[in-house]
Amino acid sequence: MSAPLPRWHPAEETLFQHAGGGLPLARRVMVESHLAFCAGCRAAIAELSRPGGHHLRSLAGAPPPPADLWQKIAARVAKEMAAPRSPLEDTPLPAAGRAELPPLRQPLEWSGLGDAPARLTRLVADEANGLELYLIENPPSSVFPYHRHLGSEELLVLQGSIEDPYGAYRAGDLQRYGRGSAHAPAIGPGETCWALTCIEGGVAFGP
Repeated sequence: MSAPLPRWHPAEETLFQHAGGGLPLARRVMVESHLAFCAGCRAAIAELSRPGGHHLRSLAGAPPPPADLWQKIAARVAKEMAAPRSPLEDTPLPAAGRAELPPLRQPLEWSGLGDAPARLTRLVADEANGLELYLIENPPSSVFPYHRHLGSEELLVLQGSIEDPYGAYRAGDLQRYGRGSAHAPAIGPGETCWALTCIEGGVAFGP
């Protein structure tokens, strides 16, 4: 039996920006990871990319690729395959999302949140765009600490489930929270919940 399709998706504008290569790194990882779950959004990206591809194919006089292009690609692939295994391979982060990130060979640096059972690790710190990307592991049947968003936040569930006043989310669902929104997400029973969160402007914990 196939997994249920996601019910929450990136905005159409976000998909359009991604198709055009205009998203910053943290948001690219979020979208690529969602696409691993969502055939509908993959089809939308393909449709949005089609006009640009048609235009490029119609250009006349484009210079041919270098003669050694394929040799360079093969050498790069061989080098990456021989490199040490990334610690992110031990997490549910999809390969497409991992591919957007710089190579990571050191163990992940995990942090706690006071007495809460959750732990998180920062994958991207993008000062230029004011974005931070975190991977979060939540035990089943737990509660993530109450917090308020000082800017926007995007949440993508990778495994397990989450519920809050704004909705119920399972693997593949991507929700966007606006500035000033607040919640204490409840983690569903049964399995560990993994999620990606892209934060703009920070969060404030506590009431």
